[in-house]
Amino acid sequence: MNNNRNDLTDIQNPQRFMTFVYTGSLAIIAILSIITHFVLDSVIEQQSQTGNLVNKSGQQRMLSQRASMFAIEYESSGSKGAKELAESAILQMKSNHAALLSEHDEALKKGLDSPLSDELLSLYFESPAQIDKQIDTFSRLISQSLEQVPTTPENTSEQVHQEFLMMARAPFLDALNAAVEQYERESIEKIGRLRLVQQVILVVVILTILLEALFVFRPMVARISQFAARLQYEANYDHLSGLYNRRAFFRIAEKLLQSLRRKEKPCSIVLFDIDRFKAINDNYGHDVGDIVIQNLAQLLKAQLRKHDILSRLGGEEFILFLPETSHQEAMLVANKIRIYIEDNAIYRDTQDLKVTVSGGVANCDFNESLDKSIKKADEGLYKAKSNGRNQICYIS
Repeated sequence: MNNNRNDLTDIQNPQRFMTFVYTGSLAIIAILSIITHFVLDSVIEQQSQTGNLVNKSGQQRMLSQRASMFAIEYESSGSKGAKELAESAILQMKSNHAALLSEHDEALKKGLDSPLSDELLSLYFESPAQIDKQIDTFSRLISQSLEQVPTTPENTSEQVHQEFLMMARAPFLDALNAAVEQYERESIEKIGRLRLVQQVILVVVILTILLEALFVFRPMVARISQFAARLQYEANYDHLSGLYNRRAFFRIAEKLLQSLRRKEKPCSIVLFDIDRFKAINDNYGHDVGDIVIQNLAQLLKAQLRKHDILSRLGGEEFILFLPETSHQEAMLVANKIRIYIEDNAIYRDTQDLKVTVSGGVANCDFNESLDKSIKKADEGLYKAKSNGRNQICYIS
C-alpha cells in the first residue's frame, strides 16, 4: 500500500506536459497538411499551365491550316474577309508561339538555362523540325501572299504559292504535331511526379498520426490516467497511514449498512485510540509519532478480514466497520487486535517503542444512524480510557 501511495503522490500535474505534447503534435500535422495543400495547389497550377500549353500548341496546327485556306481564298477571289481571317490566323499563330517560348526567352535574357526540355528545344531550334524557323518562314510567306494583288480566276492555280501550301502539309505540320505530343508527355510526367509527392506526404501524414498515437497520445493518456488515479487516491485515502480517510469510510460504511439492513445481518463499530500518543510526540518528536501511526495502521490491517473496513478518522484515532459481526464477535476481534499491538514493537530505531491502544465497541442498530452507532463506540472508548487504558469496552 505504501509503495503504491508513494508512486501516486510522485505523479505531477500533466497539464504542462499535455499542452506541450498536444501543441507539438498538432503543429506537425498542421505543417504536413500545409505542405500537402501546396503540393495539391502545384498539381492544379501545373494542370492549368499544361492545359494552356497543350491548347496553344494544338492551336498552331489549326491556325496553319486556317491561314493557308483563307490566303488561297483571298488569292482566288480577292475577298477582304478572307484576307482579314488569314491575317488574324497568322497573328494568333505568332502570339501563341511567343507565349510558348516566353519562359525560354526570359531565361536567356537573364543568362539562365532554358526551362524547356531537350526534346522541345530540339523541336523548336534544331533540324529537321526547326519549328521556330518554320513558323517565321510560314508567316512571312502568308504575309507576302496577302500583300499581292488577287489574280483572276483563269490563272489562279498558277499563282498560288506552292511553298506555304507544302509547309501547311508536311514537315511543318508534322513538327507542330510532335510539339503537341511532347507537351502532353511532359505534362503527364510533371503531374505524375507531383502526385507521387502528394502520395508520399499522405503516407507520411498517416504514419505521423499513427506514431503520435503510439508514442505521444498513448503515453499522454497513461499520464492522465495516473494523475486521475492520484486525485482519486488523495480523495479517498489518508496520506499518512494509507488507510481510507473519513470521507471514504462514511461513504463505504453507509452503503454496507444499508445492504446489511435489507438482509437483516448484524454489524459492529470499533473505535481505537493510541494510548498516551501526546507523550510520544512530546518525548520522541512528531516524526516518530507519524511512524507510530504508519506502523500501527499496518498492524491493524494485518488482523482484518477481507470484508472489514478500516479508516483513520484523524489524529491517533482509527475506526473499524465489521459487517456481519455481532457485538460479542466484535469484542473478540477488538481484543485480539489490542493484544497483537501490545505484543509487537511498532517502532524500531535505536530502541523498541511499544504502544497500547484502547477501544470502544458498539452494535449497529438498524433503527439508528451510522453516526449514532459511532457515538456509542466513542463512549465505549472514553470508558476504556477512564478505566486505565489498554482495554476494550462495549456500549449497548
